[in-house]
Amino acid sequence: MRTEPLIHQLAISMDVSGHDGDAQWEKIFSYYLQRYQKSPLTSLEQKGHGQREYLIARVLALVRQHGQLDKMSPLLVTTIANECGRFASRMEKGEVEALWNIAQTHSSIFNKSNIREVVSKYLFNSGTSIGGGYAHRLIVGDNGLQRYIIEALQSNHTRDYIGDLLRESTEFRIRAREVDPSILLEFKPWEIGEDKQELVQLLKNSPLLTDKFLRMSRLFRDYEPNFTVGKSDARKVYNQCRDLLRAVNPSVYKQLGIKKLGEHELLRRFDELYHQLLGK
Repeated sequence: MRTEPLIHQLAISMDVSGHDGDAQWEKIFSYYLQRYQKSPLTSLEQKGHGQREYLIARVLALVRQHGQLDKMSPLLVTTIANECGRFASRMEKGEVEALWNIAQTHSSIFNKSNIREVVSKYLFNSGTSIGGGYAHRLIVGDNGLQRYIIEALQSNHTRDYIGDLLRESTEFRIRAREVDPSILLEFKPWEIGEDKQELVQLLKNSPLLTDKFLRMSRLFRDYEPNFTVGKSDARKVYNQCRDLLRAVNPSVYKQLGIKKLGEHELLRRFDELYHQLLGK
């Protein structure tokens, strides 16, 4: 194992666009598979600790950095699928995301029961509280994995995890509404306190909107929890957003159907739509 740190560092910093990149990645993944196969199954391994877990974690780190999922051999994928459940409760979010990506690419090997076990143990066996203060562990970039996490939380009836998270974490609330609109059917920041915080956060998440509405001080005084957002304030924001986007490129604005977007999606995607209208 003395050479492993050097090999891993070289792989992490490798230029994936090189002419012999495919062959190099096949060799790197083959190296880790061989090291895994030569590692003894000790009592520590049986408890989910040890060299085998370390080697799989190192492969997941490479996947997080570079992808290269199609260069993984079926045997390596099978090995990861069979073993990852033993240490899923100690995984970091990025490792769960890497496993999800492997599972999507190699779905014939990495089946639903494998990923279900990983997500369940990551959520409920890690010893970390599930609540607003730890919501960052539950917010992921892949929409499919995000829905899977939400479904896992909903199916666990020991506590109203989803309800608590929607009340305690504005960022989780925004992400949940994005991937599963049925969770929160209405968006009324002038009436619902959590929606008000969502509106503020959506504006803050957008550099373009933060600059545009910075002078609307009532919408940004979130250090004053009792500040109010009137219905006219919210409507003014929505209408100005549409006007700003329409002015960039009226014909493309119409083609994209931006006028039909809901208020929440309009604010959440404002920067993306603005640059799309600019042709960038």
